[in-house]
Amino acid sequence: MLPLDSNFVQFPAERMMVDDEPDTMPNVQKEAQAEVDAAAGKPMPFGMVPRKDFYERAKKAYCVVITGDTRGWGCFIFRKGLDVTPDQSHTEGNAHIST
Repeated sequence: MLPLDSNFVQFPAERMMVDDEPDTMPNVQKEAQAEVDAAAGKPMPFGMVPRKDFYERAKKAYCVVITGDTRGWGCFIFRKGLDVTPDQSHTEGNAHIST
């Protein structure tokens, strides 16, 4: 749906870290990781955000999406990137449309 920012941040996708278990990745997070990797066409590891820090960052989010999934730890932050068009003159036609 939208490109993730792979140019300006270290982790364009981040996940809420399980309390006191930084190496634990619940199934809901594994599934999201697989989707991000597939969309990017390469591995794009999630950054980890401690739960309380995650809540503070989520308060400042531009957009919040609530799904019907009731599993725990299904909280993510995605940083939107840009789909930049080639640098060409507007007279070359469709310069405003990304390919």
